[in-house]
Amino acid sequence: MKPCNVYELIKGGLFGQRFRMRVGGIFGHSGLTIMSDLGSVNDQSNARLGLLLFVFYLLIYAAFMGLNAFYPQVMRSTPFGGVNLAVLYGFGLIIGAVLLALIYMVICKSEPEPRSEGK
Repeated sequence: MKPCNVYELIKGGLFGQRFRMRVGGIFGHSGLTIMSDLGSVNDQSNARLGLLLFVFYLLIYAAFMGLNAFYPQVMRSTPFGGVNLAVLYGFGLIIGAVLLALIYMVICKSEPEPRSEGK
């Protein structure tokens, strides 16, 4: 694995590359070393799927934050059983995160099992 900095990682892209990133600590201490290997096709497709699901959730969360910040009167409304929309939306975000994790787990591709020959 070749070492690289954050700029190289962003510029070159994450997928299909092996990378090792070392983040230097304060006053020249060793810092944190992050190592990853996204060399296989399955790893690449799993990473893309994870990013796609993350962006989807991020958009839903950004809408929640936008409603809270700019339209609080909408979040005060009580559409079901006296519970306001902010609480319902918050529970929806939690349930949505669990569902997206389950979807990722089901769709995610695993490495094929190696065949033992000669047995």
